[in-house]
Amino acid sequence: MGFGRSLFSWFLLGVLASWVSAEPSCIQEDGYKYRRYICRGFESPEDFKSHVKLEHSSKETWFLLLDSHLKHISPESFAGLNVSVLIWSNVTVDGFDQSSPEASPFAGLENSVKKMVFRRQSSVPLDWSMLKDMNKLEELHLQGFLDLNLTKDFGQLPPSLKVLFIFDASINHVDPDWLASLTNLEALIVRVTNLNTLKRSMLPRPAPKLATLDLAENHLTAFPEGLGDDLPALRFVNVEDNRITTLEEKDIAPLHKDSVLVRMIGNPMHCDCKLWFLLDYTDRWHYFLCRSPEPHFNSYIKMLTEADLPCVDNPPATTQAPGAPSPASP
Repeated sequence: MGFGRSLFSWFLLGVLASWVSAEPSCIQEDGYKYRRYICRGFESPEDFKSHVKLEHSSKETWFLLLDSHLKHISPESFAGLNVSVLIWSNVTVDGFDQSSPEASPFAGLENSVKKMVFRRQSSVPLDWSMLKDMNKLEELHLQGFLDLNLTKDFGQLPPSLKVLFIFDASINHVDPDWLASLTNLEALIVRVTNLNTLKRSMLPRPAPKLATLDLAENHLTAFPEGLGDDLPALRFVNVEDNRITTLEEKDIAPLHKDSVLVRMIGNPMHCDCKLWFLLDYTDRWHYFLCRSPEPHFNSYIKMLTEADLPCVDNPPATTQAPGAPSPASP
């Protein structure tokens, strides 16, 4: 039994390996509720014509395009397929025609696509207004990018957008009003990036539907300010595994209510009298182990008392590389 299963696994891996190394090709799978296209190695618009059967289906279609490089993609290349999920993974396009909606490679998806995913340095529109007519688009995912610019033209995404997910990215620039126009946004998830600050101006104001703000595993050095301002639906704030060393009560207090869960695990917190206010806060929240001062290293903040957390004028010493010059005095 085990030998048979192992033999089948090796056979399946062999089939996949041979398909990976093949010429431009597609696999089509028809499920009970969904149809899937998995295509790879495309080099020209003709590959769409040769390998994608433009057959309409009442089933929603998931279309995954892998490891392809094209000078351009013809308009309506995905039209007529009832594509609800479009995923590009390592797909580069030399140029997008943005002269008109009809010239867009995404033309024909306006009333079907619900989720778009761009992975592994895939080409993205020069201006996100290219997707403004995607009337059913609810989710946009950006994963595995270098030098990603988070610009205010994200605000030109359709008002149907509910979820923006950014993962494993090096962020080059963030506009101060990055998402200010997306008033229907329900979840912003930015994980595993070098994002070092999130300003209230970057979010819609008001943001009547924004319930999830997940900012785990970034480079934040401070808890986001102003999260109590015009965010009535906010239910979850996650700043786990960032670089936050202290907290301001004015930033945290507006979130201290039964409807909100805050997660702060994994931050290198300096535990002193500035954090007294947390001692009386709800036990439902996920707090942190102190990083400093040394007597409280790895102590859970909620297990300490005010007497354990004196006010110290001098901040914790910074680590200096051997031989490095001392900071200049003011």
